[in-house]
Amino acid sequence: LVIMYAGTTSNNNTNDPVLAKRIREIQEKEARVRQLEKELDDFESDLKSDSKGVRAIKNWPCKSYAFARNAIDIDIPIQYQKAVKKFYSLWWLTVLCTICNWLSIIWWASLYKSSFQDYLFASLYVVVGSPLSWMLLYKRFYKAMQANGALGSLFFLFLFAHLLWVCLMAIGFTLMDAGGWLIMTKAFVDKHSGLGFMMLVSSILWSVNVISTLYLMRVAQYSYGMYLATKHANMADNFA
Repeated sequence: LVIMYAGTTSNNNTNDPVLAKRIREIQEKEARVRQLEKELDDFESDLKSDSKGVRAIKNWPCKSYAFARNAIDIDIPIQYQKAVKKFYSLWWLTVLCTICNWLSIIWWASLYKSSFQDYLFASLYVVVGSPLSWMLLYKRFYKAMQANGALGSLFFLFLFAHLLWVCLMAIGFTLMDAGGWLIMTKAFVDKHSGLGFMMLVSSILWSVNVISTLYLMRVAQYSYGMYLATKHANMADNFA
């Protein structure tokens, strides 16, 4: 009896002209939405194909002396902009670390009559370390987020290498000319208070860099997870 009643109700609803009209309107709207989504996808693909081979205008650090492209609010999809800005902050932190480390080691070398190697290594961290951090970490992440989060395994390898480097610098091995905690302790023990406080600042900066890198590893993993989820959803839609 229940089945018969349900069948009768369903037939009555189908025969209701108002309900049938409402269903037809909903179906037309759904079809229109699907059509708009298809048109938007075609428009985006046309834009990408048209922009191939076109070099983006360089604008960093300023338009007059620009040698790189850095326009997060324009180039990066909105869902990835915060992550890119965090990696940009990490790069600036790394620059600050290498400069503070250079000042600390130059002071250290002048007090302890160190060799030319100390001056060389401290200078290389600034001259080579900062540009490498820009190219291998920040710009790789930047370009990957332009492609909706398509990070490669090389990026995570470089990020791990960066983490290892800043950890060693924070510890403060004299062999590496690292203005970290060990070399800071020696400066205070030898009653070089001024150098000790300079080393303290350097040690704190390197330690903050370690913590920031660990945090941004999670951010990068989350961004890559979003990319994989979107990719699999698109594949499922194509097979549907």
